[in-house]
Amino acid sequence: MGAWATAGIGIGIRQGAGSTDVADYVALTDGALGTRLVSSTAYAFSNAFTLTGTATFDTALMVGTPGVPGADGNGTGGDVTLTGVISGTGNLVKSGSGSLLLSGANTYTGNTSVNGGRLIMAGATLANTADVSIASGALLNLTHGAADTIRSLFINGVGLAPGTYTATTHPGSISGSGSLVVTTAGTTGYDSWASANGISGAGGDVDSDNDGIPNGIEFVIGGDPSGPNSSSSALLPTVTEDANYMTIVFRRADASVASNPHVQYSTTLAEGNWTDAVNGQPLANPVVITTENDAIATGIDRVTVKVPRALAAPGTKLFGRLTVNIP
Repeated sequence: MGAWATAGIGIGIRQGAGSTDVADYVALTDGALGTRLVSSTAYAFSNAFTLTGTATFDTALMVGTPGVPGADGNGTGGDVTLTGVISGTGNLVKSGSGSLLLSGANTYTGNTSVNGGRLIMAGATLANTADVSIASGALLNLTHGAADTIRSLFINGVGLAPGTYTATTHPGSISGSGSLVVTTAGTTGYDSWASANGISGAGGDVDSDNDGIPNGIEFVIGGDPSGPNSSSSALLPTVTEDANYMTIVFRRADASVASNPHVQYSTTLAEGNWTDAVNGQPLANPVVITTENDAIATGIDRVTVKVPRALAAPGTKLFGRLTVNIP
């Protein structure tokens, strides 16, 4: 693995508040999520830990210096191996470029979302009652060669019927020799939310209560789309600017995580010219994204996205928006 050294801020694994302050991270030796270690090749950690909320594993931010991506100074997302046991009832989210390999005898019972890069499962350890979500462009690599039973499977936000899914059935989303055995037709968090709010069948682009906010965004921010006088305007993202960043802060309901809510930025308002804000990218002027679990309320996280103003040419404007993948 090469020589190891502590490098300051975290490993790119966040549970609760994200920070660039060294003091906000604890040592890996205590078994908790902790300080980032840097190797000349890849990363491997044997610590066991428990998921109590939603933990995001962001392999795009493998850094040796706070704010500088790249384990070896090349600015690329790193690859991480976790050999320790992951337990608990919380959810696991893989985001960012790079790969995350889970090789421990994991027992966590929460859902698993692959929102970016590649998640490699060395064992068939997903819970039978868990949901698995794979976003567009992300990959779940099942190297274990076994049949892993789960409750529901969602690919790019679409729930699939009961059955067996493999690299053959969905080569763009699943790879490896293993398979997922789905027992229950997928009902998305959005569908459940819409039903609970009396708007079953209304799409994410529909504005059911005519408050100017599409249902999909109301789902993300924890709004109420049920009818007249249910405006959710007070819950909308906030935008501030300083000399270096355009900062967008938004509420994210836990139920919406599988739908991959994210910020996009552009120097025009034309469709087709928007770029997804990805933590640690682009390399020359990286976006910085932090997530604070349940910071606003139980089940409502605070996500802060800092987009460098340098991404817009001098004298031009920089725009940002919140979007979510709801078919």
